[in-house]
Amino acid sequence: MGEDEVFLRSLICFVYKRSDITEEEFFSNKSIAKNHIDSGAAILAQLFQECGRSVDGLLSKLAAEVEFSGRKESVGYGLEILVGRTLLDRKELVVEFNNTN
Repeated sequence: MGEDEVFLRSLICFVYKRSDITEEEFFSNKSIAKNHIDSGAAILAQLFQECGRSVDGLLSKLAAEVEFSGRKESVGYGLEILVGRTLLDRKELVVEFNNTN
């Protein structure tokens, strides 16, 4: 978890509508974090099977389904996630994970 532990704990508490989680709930083999990751991995595996085990098919299906605040994600434009918009000019704030600049 490293430097992101507080952030990840906050996200988990938000998703599960909890005010806090114990060390055991966060770090054990039966932790909320592990269960959440395992559940997401199972969903992705099922979608991959439904797409005929095609990576391109899976990415297309995910791109067609994902929408962040009215902004539709597109295949072929890199790995970007809309974080939000600036207050004054409503400019999009985007994290570009594969931007090497």
